[in-house]
Amino acid sequence: MMGKHHTDQRDRTLALARILYHETDETRPLPLSALAARLEKQGIVAERKSLYRDLAAFKRHGLAVDYKPGRGGGWYLTGRTFERGELRQLIDAVSVYPWLTDAARAALLEGLVTMAPAHLRAGLRRPVVRSRRSPGETDALRAVLDKIHAALQTGKALSFYPVELTPEKQLRAAGGRMVVSPKGLVWDNERYALVAWDHRAQTTGVFYPDRMAQVQVTGLPAQGREINLRHWTDAPFGPDPDLRRRVRLRCRRELAGEILHRFGRDTALIPEEDGETFTFAAEAVVGPAFWGWLTALEGQAEVVAPPWAAKVWTERYRPAAQGDTRPTKAG
Repeated sequence: MMGKHHTDQRDRTLALARILYHETDETRPLPLSALAARLEKQGIVAERKSLYRDLAAFKRHGLAVDYKPGRGGGWYLTGRTFERGELRQLIDAVSVYPWLTDAARAALLEGLVTMAPAHLRAGLRRPVVRSRRSPGETDALRAVLDKIHAALQTGKALSFYPVELTPEKQLRAAGGRMVVSPKGLVWDNERYALVAWDHRAQTTGVFYPDRMAQVQVTGLPAQGREINLRHWTDAPFGPDPDLRRRVRLRCRRELAGEILHRFGRDTALIPEEDGETFTFAAEAVVGPAFWGWLTALEGQAEVVAPPWAAKVWTERYRPAAQGDTRPTKAG
């Protein structure tokens, strides 16, 4: 407590705004007497009339305050930038976003938490342990993303050099300078992917920002037709609509959860007569990620259609060391 009391209007008004921001919401209003008592603890003397004038001034200048009548009522701050549920969603998103350093993540989370009144902050601290990324890696990606967004906003082409990681964990050039016209960013398997028109190949392709170096926004106008990015993200196993096919798989019952998680809960699982297997049909990008996923299931699933995909699975990918472990019944 301050040793000297005063009635400076500016101190009183700012202190009152801070109390309302940090301590109140619709579930925890403070009556005028409580507001005056809190100001008193800060060495500020406030009469009821002056507090009413401050509260009216807040409303005039856009700081939304309201009054809850009755027992347990009082004044509180309303119209916050984010409601409690919205803050929880933002905090959960920041907690799992992979391209942040530990320090940047902690600062962002604390900033979001302090947007809520004090009595709610403990419940908004929801720690999640993530794998680490180096600060240099995350800083480099953010710089590339800034250039991509600048190109998208100005309608210009990008130039960059593709790079790859060596066994020594160093980046090295993986080709010559490329010029592309960005069409949009997609988020696939916890990784950014840039869908862009390749000026040299004259086709739309996928490029990964974490494998792009010396990125520059050029003076060239963007080229290539506009595309629907949903076509690049609606099917699992990678953003490549050229490899998107409708496939039918036969799976063991134990895989129901994995299939619904991977292909969506609206996927129709059709039981077979043996009671141990089911089939389903869905869109998938039939590329390396698809075959790798299917192989990792170790004989609990197989491709049955279309015929060419079933043949590729049987001849190239089915785990030969396990023999014929297809999830089918005799006949």
